[in-house]
Amino acid sequence: MNTVILSDKITIADVLSTKNRCLGRDSMNLFLSLFKICKRCTLSKKELVEYLDLEDENQCNGLLVLNAQDDLPESHQVISTVKGWLTFRRFYLGKYPGNATYFLEESKKYFTRLCIHEHNKDKYLKEILLTHSRRIVAYLSALNDNFLLDYTSFIGDLIQFLPAFSVKYGLDDASFEGKKDSKFKCSFLLGEGKTIEVYCEPHLKMYTDDVGNKNQHGRIYFNAPQKGDKVLYVGFICRHL
Repeated sequence: MNTVILSDKITIADVLSTKNRCLGRDSMNLFLSLFKICKRCTLSKKELVEYLDLEDENQCNGLLVLNAQDDLPESHQVISTVKGWLTFRRFYLGKYPGNATYFLEESKKYFTRLCIHEHNKDKYLKEILLTHSRRIVAYLSALNDNFLLDYTSFIGDLIQFLPAFSVKYGLDDASFEGKKDSKFKCSFLLGEGKTIEVYCEPHLKMYTDDVGNKNQHGRIYFNAPQKGDKVLYVGFICRHL
């Protein structure tokens, strides 16, 4: 009952109290439904943690906690926030990427600020997916979570920003040469039959694969955004254009 579940130190006991309504009706109903769905078990915490090692490409185990526990492993498997859920799901997407179609469909859930072109399902992504899946997830995470926000507050242009961004987030490299080559053009379908022509020449660079083999190049090409944009268009995930 003393477990803290909200950022302002609200506990389970506070939520269940009839004196002060801490949650709205819908949130309260959802919270109470947990007690109907969940079942008491006799496993110790140590035994529960051991279940985290039982996984394959079709199933995985995680600890769902209402509040982060200091005595549990600090790993992607301990989920207490939306960010924790994303870390958990992205980790397993990198570890078990499936095929290009599966990978890109899952990516829509975990990289909501990115619009990745559909042609990567059939052509580009399969070149490096099985050898670079963990690195691709890490690079897409940096793009999704930080690129647009960091660029908006950056004093300078995109050419100056890209190297600084790659250093800050531990990426191999990034560049924008402005070649104006037609091979970088992509037509994105926006819905209702509308399309948008996007030039995707700026790119993040990978020099090694997931196990560190050298000269195993990968690239993620995207559009040059305007400061304040909310979506980043990713045209190609491949070896090299």
